[in-house]
Amino acid sequence: MKFQTILLTFFGIMAIVGLIAFSQSPTKKSSNDPKLVGAAGNVEIWGTFPENEKLGKMIKSVNDKYKADFSVTYKYHDPVNFDRDIVESLASDKNPDILLLPDDLILRHSDKIELINYQLMPSAVFSANFIQAAEIYMRDQGLVALPFAIDPLVMYWNRDLFNNASITQPPQYWDEFLTMAP
Repeated sequence: MKFQTILLTFFGIMAIVGLIAFSQSPTKKSSNDPKLVGAAGNVEIWGTFPENEKLGKMIKSVNDKYKADFSVTYKYHDPVNFDRDIVESLASDKNPDILLLPDDLILRHSDKIELINYQLMPSAVFSANFIQAAEIYMRDQGLVALPFAIDPLVMYWNRDLFNNASITQPPQYWDEFLTMAP
């Protein structure tokens, strides 16, 4: 349930980013919505997150609402084969418009991703709206990605047990945890 909410939130954000990006290049005037001037074509999203019913409903809702202007499609790619798939798509010039990936794949493929210009998302706005850990996506030239989920690795510790063992600070790194555990 929580993951679905996060996923839907991400697609909402990406839809807004897509609308902004499409509005920068006027190709035709929207008859339905004056905010969508220049939005036309199909937005293809590739991701390593399996499709589900809520995602399908959201994409259908966007497509129904803006069918005169543009459409959105999502293609699931198995994370095991994603590296091969993205390299083949780049070689054949059949690239996706948006990638929906976990952070390790985003950072691994950051050289293949067009940066989000700081004019579209100023660094101050990014910093004000996302946690500090999201700053791994910031580069001098722009943003590599927009975060949509947070899955921090957290360790809780029992202060009384550590005090009884005369350990004043919890471990800062996992290897320290292993040596302190006995």
